[in-house]
Amino acid sequence: MKAAGHIKLSLSFSLSGNTRLMAGSCFDAASRKLIQIDVISDTVCPWCFVGKKNIEKAMDLVKDQFDFEVRWHPYFLNPSAPKEGIKKSEHYNQKFGVEKSKSILSRMTQVFRGLGLEYDTSGLTGNTLDSHRLIALAAHQGYDKQNALVEELFFNYFCEGKYIGNHQVLLDAARKAGVEGAAELLEDPNKLLEEVNEELEKYPARDTGVPLFLINGEQKIVGGQPPEVFLKAFQAIAESSTYYYLSPYEARGREWKMAGSLHSMMLEKMTEGNRLGDDIDDVEESLIEKLNQILYLLEKLYDFLVDTKSEMLHHWTLTLALPVALATLIFYCCYCRRNKKRKEKKKAVEKDDTSDSGHHGKEVCLDLYSWDFKVSWW
Repeated sequence: MKAAGHIKLSLSFSLSGNTRLMAGSCFDAASRKLIQIDVISDTVCPWCFVGKKNIEKAMDLVKDQFDFEVRWHPYFLNPSAPKEGIKKSEHYNQKFGVEKSKSILSRMTQVFRGLGLEYDTSGLTGNTLDSHRLIALAAHQGYDKQNALVEELFFNYFCEGKYIGNHQVLLDAARKAGVEGAAELLEDPNKLLEEVNEELEKYPARDTGVPLFLINGEQKIVGGQPPEVFLKAFQAIAESSTYYYLSPYEARGREWKMAGSLHSMMLEKMTEGNRLGDDIDDVEESLIEKLNQILYLLEKLYDFLVDTKSEMLHHWTLTLALPVALATLIFYCCYCRRNKKRKEKKKAVEKDDTSDSGHHGKEVCLDLYSWDFKVSWW
């Protein structure tokens, strides 16, 4: 979900021996909070498709207030299901009994029609491992592509009666979603298998069932809930003084991972330090927020380079990761220095400063070399 509007970020550090950090606000669209949604689901779970449609309705209603990142994780409703497939009607009768399966299918038909969809009970159901391996592949190419692929798989299975254990169905869905390398993946049954198994361990849903929505790693919503439920969760985040910090994709390059790990470490240390302190200065909260916005901007720029297959991709990976790592260290040094002064009950070395552009902030003195970094986004 891309931010609209004008964003301008500017950090400057002087060569005079003192480093000046302006903590003033200079964001328009980037001031919107970031909401990361992890969805644990199976591709043959009808309520997972319903939940996807409902949370997307909720997201659309507040798209001017938040930026969203949706990530899909695997779950197996029927881990022992045959790869060759079995008729849906036969499977439902075996699992629920004839009468109950009729009631379930009638209910799902009504629910799907409420979403403007026709629930197709024909076709086969079966093993979903290959579909989850394909979804994992899509995640490496961007979460927008992953989300588009999940949409295709759900629609094929529930509305068109296609069996998503069929490799041709998977290839067609991958092509429509713009996912590359699907044929090579399906030719090798072990490719990304370990990653899928790791995801199953990392995001268990045995106790809750699916779909399971984890919003900013804090709130859990189980089932295909109506949009109002998701809106309440988003509102709770809007009213909170802190929110989830969007990390760079784990699938990125080694240098990018280094910057993301350093960022996470600093936030953990800051959180620990704040629990020990009596209060949190406004400037410290601003430091954390600005660092998060820097990383978010850089991630969006990196995604653009990936999506456009830019020849500058490899160059930008390195040159962007290094400033991010340096910015992280500078922010953390500023925080540690201020925290130490507070604990010693000495007056911090700071003074109010107002720039020509009207931004208000603090001056923190450190002996560092000059560094200038600017990002503009329209």
